[in-house]
Amino acid sequence: MTNRIDLEVSASAPVLSPQAPARAPLTAAERQARLQVRQAAEARWRDIQSAGGVEAWIHAQLIEAQHTPHALPSDAQSEAQRKAFKEAKIAERAARKKLRTLANEARHFGTIGFLGHGVHWDELKDPDSFDLLDREALAQRNGLPAIETAAQLAEAMGISLSTLRWMTFHREADTGTHYRTWTIPKRSGGERTITAPLHQLKTLQRWALRHYFEKLAVHSAAHGFLPARNVLSNALPHAGADVVVKLDLQNFFPTVHWK
Repeated sequence: MTNRIDLEVSASAPVLSPQAPARAPLTAAERQARLQVRQAAEARWRDIQSAGGVEAWIHAQLIEAQHTPHALPSDAQSEAQRKAFKEAKIAERAARKKLRTLANEARHFGTIGFLGHGVHWDELKDPDSFDLLDREALAQRNGLPAIETAAQLAEAMGISLSTLRWMTFHREADTGTHYRTWTIPKRSGGERTITAPLHQLKTLQRWALRHYFEKLAVHSAAHGFLPARNVLSNALPHAGADVVVKLDLQNFFPTVHWK
């Protein structure tokens, strides 16, 4: 059983997928202000990590600001002392609230975080069920770059962490799209939907392909989009067989979910 391979297939003109309404371009001053906020937040997140986490950083900041995040001293007997301690605790709570807001802002700029329903990244937590056993050894064996955090990945790619986050939002959570979509006719009738990445996403995907995915071992049954493998290498193991079964998975790519 064989199939004819069409070298050229007519296609309709590419069209962009629906996107969010266009926003007014930022002024140079607005861009600079946003850049300063992002840089300050990213630096603050590095300080938080160095301090041992959000709570440790908040505690250190309170001490530096001469707050006393402790219980009422045992020798505070007078009403004036108790009143002063109460006022100090009120000021401390207000300062703690502001620091937590700053920490949350830093977390937003310093980590990837929420990417969609059931899709998230938290590099501060322990390894989850998607991490392979002995992944460090496997990475070294395959010559993969030693990148541990989202910030390190963004730096290696030459983009900001916010850009990496924007590029990785799940399609159900994203307000726009990084793809253009068009259709081509199927040999069996009907149309096939083609979805291709836009330039910036394609550039990052090629970076990931070059630095990671091309270095990973691939099953011997795979022949598509691999060096030295093609339609011929796929067909050779079946040469001379009495029966060759060919099947197709309906809507394969659109139905692959994150997990």
